[in-house]
Amino acid sequence: MAEGRGLQEFTPLRFPYTEIRSSKTGEVFYNPTAPVRIVAPGAGGSLEGPVLLDTGADRTHIPRDVAERLDIDLTGLPERTMSWGDGWEMTVLEAPPGFRAIVGDFVVPLRPVIGRDFGSPVMGHDFLESFRATFDGRARMVELEPNGDVGQLMPDGRVRYLEIPAAA
Repeated sequence: MAEGRGLQEFTPLRFPYTEIRSSKTGEVFYNPTAPVRIVAPGAGGSLEGPVLLDTGADRTHIPRDVAERLDIDLTGLPERTMSWGDGWEMTVLEAPPGFRAIVGDFVVPLRPVIGRDFGSPVMGHDFLESFRATFDGRARMVELEPNGDVGQLMPDGRVRYLEIPAAA
C-alpha cells in the first residue's frame, strides 16, 4: 500500500466470487462480490451483506427497498436519469450525502443513487476508487487493497485516517 509514503501496510482483503445460477437456463455465473456494511447518514441504519463490485458503474446503486430499510426518506430527493449499456436509461434518486461503506475494518464514503433492485446493492467507482482492486476471473477471487486515504475503523468505533483525505 502507498509505497514510499511511510504508511502502514495492510494485507489486501480477498473475497471469492459468488456463484449465481440462472433460474431460467440453469447456467452458472460467477460475480465479484464482497461483504459490505452500508451505513446511512445521520440516524439512519446500516445493513450488511454481499454486494456486487462493478467496475462499469460510476456510482453505487442502492435498491429502493434497501434505502427504505435504512430509514431513508425518499420524498423530495432529486431525480436524475442514468444511462446504462446499449442505450438503456433509468430514473434514479440522488441519495442524501453522508453514506459510508465498511468492508473489513475500512471505511469509505459513498455517493450512491437509489433505484431498482438488481438483486443486491451494486458498488461502483465511488467505492472502488478507495482501493486497488484486482479481479482474478480464473481464480474467481477479488482483492481489495486500501489506498492511503481510506479510514480504518478502530475497536472503539472511531475512524482513523492514514492520510488526510483530499478536499472534495
